Amino acid sequence: MPRGSGISFEELNSGVEPKKLSDWERFEIEFESLHFFQKLQQLPKIRLKKMFGGLAIYRDNYLLLALMEDDKDQIWKGKKYDFPLWYGLLIATDHPHHPHLKKKYPQLINHPVLGKWLYLPRKNKKWVDQTKKICSLILRGTNLVGVRSKIKASKKK
Repeated sequence: MPRGSGISFEELNSGVEPKKLSDWERFEIEFESLHFFQKLQQLPKIRLKKMFGGLAIYRDNYLLLALMEDDKDQIWKGKKYDFPLWYGLLIATDHPHHPHLKKKYPQLINHPVLGKWLYLPRKNKKWVDQTKKICSLILRGTNLVGVRSKIKASKKK
């Protein structure tokens, strides 16, 4: 069985048809912090997709957030940061919205590698609180979070 399938060895050998997990349930096995985003499931057209080794949360054709859980890398272009660069929450937003969001959520910083997005390092003491507030903002239908994703044209044969 592939890793992350969500089917236990017991279920596999029981002869009973295993329950098929939703994408959300399947990714919760792999991403320990995904439960903080549960409320976003109530939005129409919400979907999850792996991206940059993390998990992107899309609504319709808009990338909203990316949950990153690699706590190892702290160096970028020779500079060492006091937080892991890929262990936190990336907020996909356009540059004109950065000042407003940073004022509302002072723990947000520009991501050192992906400067076009804001970042809330998981190491931050207010990560849980700020993450919940950002999710609430999204649930209220804000236009401050989300960037239109480029739709790849299908290959013609």
